[in-house]
Amino acid sequence: ATRVAAKKERYYRLAADFFEFKEGRRTVGLFVCNAVDWSTYYIRSAAVLPEYQGLRLSHGFVAFLLETLRGLGVERVEADTSPSNFATLAILTGFHFNVTGTTLSDRWGAQLRLTRYLDTECEDVFLRQFCSGVIHQRRRRSGAAR
Repeated sequence: ATRVAAKKERYYRLAADFFEFKEGRRTVGLFVCNAVDWSTYYIRSAAVLPEYQGLRLSHGFVAFLLETLRGLGVERVEADTSPSNFATLAILTGFHFNVTGTTLSDRWGAQLRLTRYLDTECEDVFLRQFCSGVIHQRRRRSGAAR
């Protein structure tokens, strides 16, 4: 909405990180992220032009982002998506993001909150408190993990 455009621009200038993917001079993808608190980083928005989808740009970026943030001591990375956005769900669950919440709003409709724990202690707390049965997340730690 135009009435909040100036506020949104100010917020993004102060608090957001923009990651632009270019081919030559053309922008072909964009990720917008920001720190939530001292231990959490949020993937706020992501877009790749249709003709560049399927080239794994998002996969490469998420892998880079997770490794970089882990090295900086970030404990978790969060993202929200529609339950019917199968492409985003496939990417995030492929990187072992857990569904950690849901929201329903008049602005965005149904949304899933997904969290990738970069710190195993934080992940263990989540798994112990909210997951029962076979915990596949622990299995991947002993095998090859991304």
